[in-house]
Amino acid sequence: MTLIVHHLGVSQSDRVVWLCEELGLDYELKKYTRSPYLAPPEFKSLHPLGSAPVIEDGSVKLAESGACVEYIAQMYGKGRFIIAPGHKDYTDYLYWFHFANASFQSALIRDLALKSVGASGDGIKGTGDVSKRFKEKFTLMLTMINDRLATVPWLAGAQFTIADVMLVCCLTTMRCFNPYDLGEYDNILSYLARVSARDGYRRAMEKGDPELDITQLASATPPTWQPASLGSSGSAMSSQLQSEAPFEASILGFFYRQWIVHPKPVPAGTSLSSQVAIITGSNSGLGLETGRQLLQLGLSHLILAVRSQARGDKAADGLRKEFPGAIISVWLLDMSSYDSITAFVEQCQSLPRIDMVILNAGLAGTPTFTIVKNTGHEYSFQVNYISTALLTILLLPVLKSKRITGLKPPVLSIITSDTAYWASIETQGPILPQLDKAEDYSAMPWYQKTKLLQQLFVSQLADEINSDDVVVNLANPGLCGGTAFGNNGGGFSGITLLFVNFVKWINSRTVAAGASTFVDAAVVKGKESHGSYVSDWAIKPYPEIMYTQAGAQVRERLWEETMEELNFAGASDIIQRLRG
Repeated sequence: MTLIVHHLGVSQSDRVVWLCEELGLDYELKKYTRSPYLAPPEFKSLHPLGSAPVIEDGSVKLAESGACVEYIAQMYGKGRFIIAPGHKDYTDYLYWFHFANASFQSALIRDLALKSVGASGDGIKGTGDVSKRFKEKFTLMLTMINDRLATVPWLAGAQFTIADVMLVCCLTTMRCFNPYDLGEYDNILSYLARVSARDGYRRAMEKGDPELDITQLASATPPTWQPASLGSSGSAMSSQLQSEAPFEASILGFFYRQWIVHPKPVPAGTSLSSQVAIITGSNSGLGLETGRQLLQLGLSHLILAVRSQARGDKAADGLRKEFPGAIISVWLLDMSSYDSITAFVEQCQSLPRIDMVILNAGLAGTPTFTIVKNTGHEYSFQVNYISTALLTILLLPVLKSKRITGLKPPVLSIITSDTAYWASIETQGPILPQLDKAEDYSAMPWYQKTKLLQQLFVSQLADEINSDDVVVNLANPGLCGGTAFGNNGGGFSGITLLFVNFVKWINSRTVAAGASTFVDAAVVKGKESHGSYVSDWAIKPYPEIMYTQAGAQVRERLWEETMEELNFAGASDIIQRLRG
């Protein structure tokens, strides 16, 4: 009977494929592609845990990479790549074989669980004793490996064994998920060069993981990898990414975004010289940091749209000291006031050009249900959705008129949230009145609902306007520390507030990392992002409901209700003219 190897791409199961190639076995390789990060359903059906690898050999079905490697070596190796008891290198062989999974890979997983995306990207977050011990132990393990390889070519000694098969994955493939640098470990790098030169390893990677560059895997710098289904160019629209939506909505998806995905640098040579940008909600936190990052790219004129003149002036003064050559203006904008919004748009018409608008102003909610007197709507609902939709529609013809021929269309980026993945909304009956029900009010669910409405609205808006005129997209910064979300109440209180702040402390990105997602959406992304949800420096799927028939009906109904709500400002007529 033929040995069958069920291999999940870019995973520890590359150990099994490598061993089969080293032994020259006649085996059947069944490869499974991540969807986008987890194993697909057909792989999970092979074993209760759904973990890779799985091998089948007649009536035998076996999981766990260490068990699979040892089984194949014992059953098919004919003594190759193993060291028998009594040999002088037996104890070294035994130790390093088990060290790979028991010590080193488990340390990588612990690191993964504590890692938070930040500007430095240097691994374990935190300065407490626990974090310090974890990081010290991980560094000690790398040093142990490096010291061992200073005296022998292979882990067990003079000969290549399955101890090497087990450990190399942790030094190569695992760095796709948990990036760490090997620049200080010359002996490990020499070791990986020897591995990369082996014909069996090269064949295994060509068959099992052709998307991985073995030269990059063996280099000091961590390899870069993104699931092929997401597309490295980000060319796919959110509407085409339904298969990835369940993962993004899962708790694992949240942790993956917060712990593993790192900021992508703005392409070299990017210059915003002569360009004009407007950022709302920009006197502090993400908005202010976004302005700083745009100025670092050479932005000529930054407009901070704020509710408080004093706070805006203070923020502007700080930026002027950092960037004396730039023009930095402070304009007033109160998102709870229709008069303020229309006056702000009129002021925008005075600008000679507008290259990007980032609508960052928003609320996490208030502890109690609060009505905006002049509109009759709940406060966070008013600011996050209705006023944001109004400002967006009113700005569209202004941005179209300010476009510079031959350059990228102006970009209007609405700041949303991945909490929309967890929003619950009634699919029957009117949509807008649901958020004005005082008896159902709770701060966090309301915040999630308003962010879902934003995404429904933008996905429809993109169908109504031409991306050659204005690009409209959504940007998600992820959970960030140093922001108003959850601070000073932030719509939460008591145990809920303590929990929110604890979650932020454990999982949050830095403000700089979060702001870089805004820059990515407004500067790096182009027409391919029109109507899409940009998160983690890539185009990502909408919430799952938006791919359903019920979701399509909600979107249509929401659009009609929103147009009717905003027709006092001529919203429908504006959209009609833009279509023409």
